[in-house]
Amino acid sequence: MSIRAYMSSEGNIMFVSDLLKNAKPDDSALAVSKSNNIYDKVREEQRRLENEQFQVEQLKNQLKSQQLSIREPCPRHLLHQKLEIERQCQELEKTIQSVESGEKIHEFNTRVRPYIEAFQKQQFCRAHDRSNDGEPQTHRVSSNIQNAVLNDYIVNIEGGVPKYDILTQDMCSECKEPMQLYQMYSILVCSRCGLSKPFLDATASLLAYSDDYDYCSFSYKRINHFSEWLASIQAKETLDVPQSVLDTIMQQLHNQRIHDLKEVTVHKVRDILKKMKLRKYYEHVQLITCKITGRPPPRMTPEMEEKIKMCFLAASSAFQRHCPPDRKNMISYQLVLLKLCELLGYHEFVPYFMLLKGRDKLSRMDDIWKKICEDLDWTFIASVP
Repeated sequence: MSIRAYMSSEGNIMFVSDLLKNAKPDDSALAVSKSNNIYDKVREEQRRLENEQFQVEQLKNQLKSQQLSIREPCPRHLLHQKLEIERQCQELEKTIQSVESGEKIHEFNTRVRPYIEAFQKQQFCRAHDRSNDGEPQTHRVSSNIQNAVLNDYIVNIEGGVPKYDILTQDMCSECKEPMQLYQMYSILVCSRCGLSKPFLDATASLLAYSDDYDYCSFSYKRINHFSEWLASIQAKETLDVPQSVLDTIMQQLHNQRIHDLKEVTVHKVRDILKKMKLRKYYEHVQLITCKITGRPPPRMTPEMEEKIKMCFLAASSAFQRHCPPDRKNMISYQLVLLKLCELLGYHEFVPYFMLLKGRDKLSRMDDIWKKICEDLDWTFIASVP
């Protein structure tokens, strides 16, 4: 079915050209675009559909050629190429059918008609009130609405990229005109009504070379570092351990004649990492151990994690009150995590922690932790017997 035949068929909806015949561009239409408005875009799409009608024979020849090519036997390594040609044939058949049956034209008419009617509805509006400069206010509103209709048409019908508007606050609140900046006085002034307001530049563009300014730095939060340790104990990291590291550990376990998975512990894996000078994987020893043994990692419930974090916040606050003068950083996070698990009764997690090897250093940590426990009325459990 040709486009003209489809246009004249009875029972069909009004073709868009019938709407275009009644289109009489006025000032508001010209305000949208002097050379490219919605009427031009619809007519351009009409011409494209007409060209598709004349290209049906060419599409049929292309389809016939591809169908002949897929009937011939092909080597095994060309099967994917043959499947791709079959898919292209199916798409060509659908395209030819939609053009010949008029389905494509009908779909275009249905989709574009609301945009034409909305565009014309605003075009035929007449001004009933005038602004101070004599320009009809209704035309201003109509032009804005027509611009919105045109943008929607471009996005929804043509598949264009939607436009976006940048909201600026440097507009006069009285006459809605852009205000000019007077940097010497740091004020914004409306050139129409004279309204002024103070202006504060938040950038460094107005700073002199002799001016000094500071960059704010974010304070280090201990709870974030504690949460990282809590995640590492449960092997919740997103680290992708290289296969070479896993192979190295497996080879060392084999050299040590460790073949029973029960003998592979986080302590043994950490010793191997230390021996092979892979210190950067110390914090991920739980994850590596689970990958090697296939054992599921220990996991806390959300309630357990929330409770242990609340206890850490309380301990961190108490540490500030009992921190030695020569110390600024929090005591070992792994030690604090171990002590909180013992305090809360999470004994199944205790075997996965590694204490400091230096007895003197561990004793000093215990002294600080003992003061924290006394401050918070917690039970103190010594690390050094």
